[in-house]
Amino acid sequence: MLESATRRTDGRPRFVMPIPASMIADPGINVLTRHETMHDGFERITRDIIDAHLRPGDIFIDVGSHWGLMTLSALSGLPGQVDAIAIEPHPLNVQQLMRGVALNGLGQSVEIVPAAAGAAIGTARLVLSGSTMGHSLLQSSARTAPAMQLRVPIVTIDGLLAERPDPGGRRLVIKVDVEGLEPDVFSGARQTLESGRVALLIWERGLEYRDPVRHRAVNLAMDWLSTLGFRHYALPYHGWGGPLLPLTKDDYLCNVFSFAPGVEKHDCYAQDYARRPPYNIMFRLTRTPEQRARVAELCIATGSSDGARWSDPGASIPGADARARASAVLIPHGARVLDLGAGEMVLRDCLPAGCSYVPADLVARSADCLTMDLNQQQLPAGGFDVITLLEVLEYIHDVPALLGRCRDLAPVLIFSYQLHEGGSVQCRRQCGFFSDLNEEQLNAALQRAGWRVDSRTTVDGALLLRCVSA
Repeated sequence: MLESATRRTDGRPRFVMPIPASMIADPGINVLTRHETMHDGFERITRDIIDAHLRPGDIFIDVGSHWGLMTLSALSGLPGQVDAIAIEPHPLNVQQLMRGVALNGLGQSVEIVPAAAGAAIGTARLVLSGSTMGHSLLQSSARTAPAMQLRVPIVTIDGLLAERPDPGGRRLVIKVDVEGLEPDVFSGARQTLESGRVALLIWERGLEYRDPVRHRAVNLAMDWLSTLGFRHYALPYHGWGGPLLPLTKDDYLCNVFSFAPGVEKHDCYAQDYARRPPYNIMFRLTRTPEQRARVAELCIATGSSDGARWSDPGASIPGADARARASAVLIPHGARVLDLGAGEMVLRDCLPAGCSYVPADLVARSADCLTMDLNQQQLPAGGFDVITLLEVLEYIHDVPALLGRCRDLAPVLIFSYQLHEGGSVQCRRQCGFFSDLNEEQLNAALQRAGWRVDSRTTVDGALLLRCVSA
């Protein structure tokens, strides 16, 4: 019996999953079990986001439910107050799903639909993978060569809900994980998605997204959802907590969280740093300068940050050590320092005696690191003596606004910036830069924000300024 990593207030597991001993070696079950026992839970942050937005009386629809992990998690967060419809086409998975539902006493709250969900009612061949996970109706699945094919029935979400009249029109939270056919599921849920009942739609951009045909289909589906008012977000790294970032149409694979009009995301979805899973290099993106420029343009268009880049532990910016040492000289003894965009937190080891250090970044770099997105104007409360922004403002969309917010938090600001000194901005985009201020524009922004330049130097080609409140 696999105990959930999530716990009740009395310390007991929120649910248990029966795992046949013969299935432990299954690749998908092996990953699920390791994450549940060694880390903070399989797809823990997605589960936490579902917890954060489910309300009593909601219906949770789990499309591609596998053995019911998401269903069990959703229902155990609000015991007896939420119902679920779990849709799963593979008969052996359905058997395990039924065992899990029965074992946790949820038979009255869960309806199991042994079918695939799609655009229209019918049947189709399910391409089986070498695991209990990863099955697809796509005949050219990007995952593995098919071990076997199985003909399964197809249902639509619109059809299922039409057969189950709900006079109250209860609110819905829908999770869709169907290995590349998410747009087809959306098509079969058109009436439901247009009804205004869906508060949150969670879906996957998986490996199939790298196929040009599926890539276009997913982007068209996302555009259609946007016309309905859904706003799309993704975590900087799918397995770690932090702020949700506006989704761009780059090649990053992730879970997508589409919020309906009137449903507000949280600024941050926190995570136990000590138990979070390690970074999976399968999600590392090696970009050419041209690709980096394209991603920068996409981020500029959506106001997003490049989460895929900054969540990669291998990401670094040359000259960090030199900038940290030069900045530390400008910080007085005993100061309380807020390091925004802390990165590898090189500044911590350079500070004068008696200083306290508070790092903040897009992803947690340590247990005490605050997670926030500066491009969404997420900042901590005040009470600092010095704020540092080292090699950060180049990646900020609205530099003047951030400078103004920093003025409210501390009387001293130390920052670096590579000025745009004329010519094309393409070379800046190839570095991933979003902002293109020349010296005159930067000085004007500082003046409007209430900063006076106290000292000025250059470190590795970047301007390093110490500013005090004017």
